[in-house]
Amino acid sequence: LGLLAVSNFSSSSVSIVDIDPRSSRFHEVVAETKTDEGPTAISWQPDGEAICVVSREENSLAILSGADFSLMKVASGNIVDPMGLVVTERYLTTGNTSNVYYAYVLNSTGTIAVFESGPDGTNGIGFNDMIGIVQPVFEYARAIKMDWTSGFGGFWISHRDASGVAVVSRCEMTTSPAGQQPIQQ
Repeated sequence: LGLLAVSNFSSSSVSIVDIDPRSSRFHEVVAETKTDEGPTAISWQPDGEAICVVSREENSLAILSGADFSLMKVASGNIVDPMGLVVTERYLTTGNTSNVYYAYVLNSTGTIAVFESGPDGTNGIGFNDMIGIVQPVFEYARAIKMDWTSGFGGFWISHRDASGVAVVSRCEMTTSPAGQQPIQQ
């Protein structure tokens, strides 16, 4: 908890700020990484291995290294005017034990796009790309938050129902195969 990642919409970058009060660089920007235009929602992957940030201008998800803050991947597809983002831990002994993590991107359309981490390629275990859309569509969605009590990537969605009443719904991964799965090329 010694660093804070901040998305900078106008400069299309992510700044890493030292927030450790014992550090000689306290409150200083210690790194900055360029991203697609218009980054907004940002989330540090709970294990610290990645920083995920969505771009409203480019309809994309950038994955930055949690170690050196370099840009590792830009994914698109199924992302439409993103407005929120949550990221799971890497499921080593929890969740579906797949050894990957997932990022859920809330779109202004009420859809939720899903990113699955890698590694990908030969002998890969994750697609390291966008893999689909969660069903159902959440009309008039407003916010997405992780449900940290869930061991299966649960999250909460604030939205309105068909009659216009504000509601909160909960989603959780329930049909994913258990264990590490080889990628079929």
